[in-house]
Amino acid sequence: LTWERLGTPLEEMEEISLGSLLFFSDQVSSAHTSNCVSADKPSSRLQRFLSRYTTTTPPPSRPNKEKERTCAEAAKRMSGDVSARSLSPWRIRVDSDENRVPRVIAFAECLCQGCIVNRHEDLGYNSVPIMVWKKVLRKIPCPTDKDKYTVTRETVEVPVACACVKPNAAK
Repeated sequence: LTWERLGTPLEEMEEISLGSLLFFSDQVSSAHTSNCVSADKPSSRLQRFLSRYTTTTPPPSRPNKEKERTCAEAAKRMSGDVSARSLSPWRIRVDSDENRVPRVIAFAECLCQGCIVNRHEDLGYNSVPIMVWKKVLRKIPCPTDKDKYTVTRETVEVPVACACVKPNAAK
């Protein structure tokens, strides 16, 4: 498996499991940036990362309609998947990066500032994103040879859903 042979972004929507986030091993990638390698050299590293720390997830069922959905529409409808029935509804934005593994990560975006109560937005509560940390591999071109690159491990904060919370009380 090489960087060039990875599938298209929507075919490869991948999500790192929570268990792998807790037990991610230092064996996957080194943070050394002085070791430039050719495109086919890190294939075993990529294969190990993909087999141990990622699972394939289908893309959002209707990404175009997801972009159009508003808080008011979600409040009226309150049906469908969990993201639409939540008191703090969200939509999915697909983030694609050709120099990252996984190449595609789904980011949740809260639709409301407040929360849905009795099919109306109540600003007495707050919708907040639920964040998780995901480990990714990043391909960085070598400054001395553009045909080679380094692979580094990064941690990315990813919003995966939204929750309804009581606002912080002023002290």
